[in-house]
Amino acid sequence: MYQSVATKLFGHNSHRTSIFNLRTGASNSASAIARGHKIKSKDLPDLGAPRDIRTAKAAFNLKPQITIYACCPACSFCHPPEYHPGSPIASYPTRCRREQWGTTCGARLVKHRVENKLSVKKPIRPFGYHHLNDHVAAMLSQPGVESAVEDSWKFRKLTKETRDIVDTERLRNFPWSKESCPGDADSSHGPELRLVWALSVDWFNPFHNKIAGKSASVGHISFTCLNLPGHLRNEDDNIFLVGIIPGPREPKGADINELIKPVVEDLQRSFNAGAFISQTYKYPGGRCVRSGLHFLASDLLASRKVAGCSSHSSNCFCSLCQLKRHDINNIDPKTWPPPIDRKTYLAMADAWRYAQNRTAQKKLWKQNGIRWSPLLELSYWDPTRCVALDAMHNLFLGLMQHHSRVILGLRISSMEKDEKSVCDKQLQKANDLLSCTPTAKSLKRFTMPVLGELCRRRNLTLSPPESGHRKKKDFIAALLTVCYPSKMAPSPKN
Repeated sequence: MYQSVATKLFGHNSHRTSIFNLRTGASNSASAIARGHKIKSKDLPDLGAPRDIRTAKAAFNLKPQITIYACCPACSFCHPPEYHPGSPIASYPTRCRREQWGTTCGARLVKHRVENKLSVKKPIRPFGYHHLNDHVAAMLSQPGVESAVEDSWKFRKLTKETRDIVDTERLRNFPWSKESCPGDADSSHGPELRLVWALSVDWFNPFHNKIAGKSASVGHISFTCLNLPGHLRNEDDNIFLVGIIPGPREPKGADINELIKPVVEDLQRSFNAGAFISQTYKYPGGRCVRSGLHFLASDLLASRKVAGCSSHSSNCFCSLCQLKRHDINNIDPKTWPPPIDRKTYLAMADAWRYAQNRTAQKKLWKQNGIRWSPLLELSYWDPTRCVALDAMHNLFLGLMQHHSRVILGLRISSMEKDEKSVCDKQLQKANDLLSCTPTAKSLKRFTMPVLGELCRRRNLTLSPPESGHRKKKDFIAALLTVCYPSKMAPSPKN
């Protein structure tokens, strides 16, 4: 069982291969016992070995603590499972029970499925939430993790040099809770461990980004422990995958709040009261752990949605001040509105949250560009200082891409593709036509790869395209200008 489960988890064996290894091992064990006792294998009693790898994994208690919520397809409201006495089957309401402004959503939540010859209700959009303390316990069971976390706090006390994010002023003055944790009075337990996390939210297309493919959007909510050094921080075992946001569409507006509430509640409890881990790799007697959220690191669209800010293309495009879109070209900082602090931000979010109706809520959203976010429940989290800038999309995928492809005209991939699809017969016809007196109309019947090859063989430099993509007229203009300049000269006026 141990060998089969280990190769399944660490060797990434398939399900069928793991079952084969499990049954083969059980058969070999039975044969060895039969030979030792000089009895026939068929006369051996049942050894109790499982025949399915899932049963073997369950025997080692490796299943993480995950709660399956029924996520509403209309409003993304999450309904926790309910269990009847003596029954392990989760039960969910049939319709959504979210009430707002005197109306109930009422969208259908479940579908009927047959399991073990019983009809059960399964969520249409299941949202699996992985509990924070369960991941912390699994992370601290690895060798070297606790020492790395403790060293990160020791180093920042010894020097003022900034080598990593844990050495920044924000983390040096992090407002940890002063309440006592369970187990602090017991000297047999290890000292309190404090973890700081970064939140990341993003969406992707599970069917790949194909133009003619299916259009769907599935998201993820994940945490990264900032106390770990760089070579351990982004390891698969150390990244806390909170949950997968179910598709097929991205939650609209404030609906994302319903999916973030569970992890915010866990963070609140862990920060205030702490969580006692019964056993870690370094301290078998256990230790107390506190967790706090430092900043939100996502792209511009996701960070604005999660933090409760309006889009960069809205009327309130700035998340730090109240400058409006009609003043977007104002580059004089002296005339800008004063920056928003957390108190002002929280007042605007509360006004949106407790609006009397949807019309008043939309009016406040258009006026202030700020709405409520569950992250504001964390008293130490400041949305004006704890949201990372989207430098990757802005510089690498924005300015640099535009400068390289459009201004410099560097389209290497498309040129290589054109070279492979050039037809020799068409290229010969185009060369014969150029030896005569061609016109733009006669050259237009040739394909783009042929025209591009003609320009490359004559070492012609093309001007940068206006729309980011080269067209036939760009190649034809270059050929006629160099080979027959009189054809491109303006005709004299009468």
